Formats: sequence, C-alpha cells, structure tokens
Amino acid sequence: MEHLNTQALRDLLEVGVSLSSETRLDRLLDNVLEKVRKIIDADAGTLYVKEGNKLRFAASQNDTLQTRVSAVERGNPLLNMTFPISKKSLSGYAAVTGEILRIRDAYEIKKSEPYGFDRSFDKKNNYRTRSVLCVPLKDREGQVIGVLQLINNYNKQGKVVPFSEFHVELVRSFASQAAVALTNSQLTEDLLDSYYDTVSRLAVVAEYKDKSTAMHIKRMGMYAQTLSYQLGFSQEDAECLLYAAPMHDIGKVGIPDAVLMKPGKLTAAERKVIETHPQIGAKILEGSKSELIKTSRVIAMTHHEKWNGTGYPQQIKGKKIPLVGRIAALTDVFDALSTSRCYKNAFDMERVLGIMRSEKGQHFCPTVMEAFESALDEILSTYDRLYLKAEAKTKKLKIKK
Repeated sequence: MEHLNTQALRDLLEVGVSLSSETRLDRLLDNVLEKVRKIIDADAGTLYVKEGNKLRFAASQNDTLQTRVSAVERGNPLLNMTFPISKKSLSGYAAVTGEILRIRDAYEIKKSEPYGFDRSFDKKNNYRTRSVLCVPLKDREGQVIGVLQLINNYNKQGKVVPFSEFHVELVRSFASQAAVALTNSQLTEDLLDSYYDTVSRLAVVAEYKDKSTAMHIKRMGMYAQTLSYQLGFSQEDAECLLYAAPMHDIGKVGIPDAVLMKPGKLTAAERKVIETHPQIGAKILEGSKSELIKTSRVIAMTHHEKWNGTGYPQQIKGKKIPLVGRIAALTDVFDALSTSRCYKNAFDMERVLGIMRSEKGQHFCPTVMEAFESALDEILSTYDRLYLKAEAKTKKLKIKK
C-alpha cells in the first residue's frame, strides 16, 4: 500500500491552507499545479478552466523542459488560449463526462477509445508523454469547472510509471478542494470586474460624459500598471494601481459642465474652478477601509502636483508627492497629449515624447520618467491598441454612415 511520507503530508497541509487563503486566480492556479505535481512526483501538468463550451489554457509546468507558464507571467502568448471541448482529447473527455482518465501510455491508446492523444507538442519539443492522469474539477453542484492534467509519474528510481489508484484518490480529494478555491476566486474576480465597471461608469459621468472618456480611464489604468511593474511594485500593488488610477478625476463630477466642457481657453476664474477637482475627489473617496479606495483617494488628490512644486492643489514637491500620484501625473499628461480632446487634437508621438522628456525633473519625477522610457514599447503598444485602432474603427463607421 502506497503512503505519503512526512514531507508530502506537510505539503498536503500547506496546499489546504494556501487554497483557502489565496484569492488571486492566477496565483491560485499556478499554486494548485505546483503543489499537486510535487506531492505525486509528476513531471509535468496543465490546468484548464472551463468557460462555456471551451477550455482555457490557464497554467502549465514541465520540469524536463524547464517551462512554467501561468498568469503570473505577463504577456505569454500561450496564456488564455482556448479550444473547443470535445471527447476526442483527454482533457476534453474529462470535461464532457466528468470522469477521471488514467492512461498508462498516451502513445498506446486503443483506436476503439473515443479519445486520443495529440503528439504535436511532443514532436515540437522532443518530449515523450507516457502516463497521464486527467481529473475534472467540479463545483458544489457537481458541474465541471476545470480540468487538471498530470503527465509522467516518476518512481524513486527515476523511471516513468503509470499513475496508481492511490494517486487517483489523492488527486480526487485534492481536486475537490481546488474546485472550491477556484470557484471562490472566480467570484472574487467577478466582484473586482463589477467594481471596475462601476468605476468606469462613474468616471465617465465625472468627466466629459462621452465614450472617449471611458477609453481614457482604461488607458490611464493600463499605463499606470505598466509603470508600476517597471518601478518594482508587487503584482498586488500594480493591480491596485490598474483599478485606482482611473479614479484620478472623479472630483470633476462637482465641476459645472459649462467649465468642464468648454472648447476654448479657460479664464483665470474658470481655471480656479477646475483646480478644485482634486479636493472634491479626495472628499468623495475619504473614509473608506478599502486599500483600493485609499489609493484612489491619494491619486485623486495628488495627480496634478509637479515634481518642482508648481502643481496644485497643495504645491508639494519632490518625494513629498506620493509615488502613485507621481505615476498618475505622468500617465495623465501622456494620455492628454497623445489623444484628441474636446478642446484639442492629438499631438504626433514625436512631439508628445519631446514635451514629456523636456519636463523630466520639472513636471515629472525623474525616476518615473526613466521607468516610462524603459517601458515605452509596452506603453506604445497599449496606445496603439486602445487609441489608434479604436480611432480608426470609429472613422470607418462614420464613413459608412
């Protein structure tokens, strides 16, 4: 009878604790795969999440090939790849039937079986898949929400052997815990998505009340997140900035439309009215226990401060300006210069970058500006995707009309 050694038992206990405490879906999936592979000595594995009639590639690890792909790795082309669920594939069969598949050798599956094994990955990577274990992840109602696929079980002698009944029972128990954690994590992400949607709608109301504003705040969040990674923020803090930066101008909800949407140059009195929106935003967002709202409040209050102390409303300078405020200040100006507004046309990128660079150490924090330069390719890619292509699409629609 197989049994778990002391270390494996510790690992199993750690899995239970980590699954119950981890709310981030990307890290959860990566953690699930790593822990279960370690416990049963599987060389490789993939975790799929079921979405409608498709399976989404969510995490993959392979010790022999020394690869690890998950949502923790930003920008990986394999991430989020989907394929239709079908009984013809091993993972698809487990997803459709809800049954566990235990294969001795993937290359020796009988033709009479409804499923088969695609060798294309093995050929491309000079890999040999032998033993396979596919376990469906089921929610409380017994519905399949994902599939855990493990490959090549190694024994103590380093030889690939079939997964045993003991492994099946162990992974089945583990999968039930993972499914509950996955469900909870998805609910958390749904809530976050709902929050972001609410923030977006509120920000649109606060600013120009048109479709372009929705894209402005989305770009602001993406630019801010990119810079935060470049500046060494943790994944949690970077994501917080992604959701907090769009709230920078929430205080404009208190500014009269006649001033806010004026196409021409503002008078000195009108400028003073506009410059009250940081305090209004900070007032709206004060008193919350949420770290996200707290960060949003700091950004709302400080995104118009300048490194040299000539900004508003507090005229603070240098490092006295919170870093998140310095990031928002730069991304807000970049987006304002590079896109069309009700009062101006977009500047060409050469002119935009020239202005930005001339303001290093004046308007912008030098460190944040350096991060901007380092991340420029990614920022321009976001700009192209969220502005230039959107503008081109809008122009085509106008021509058709």
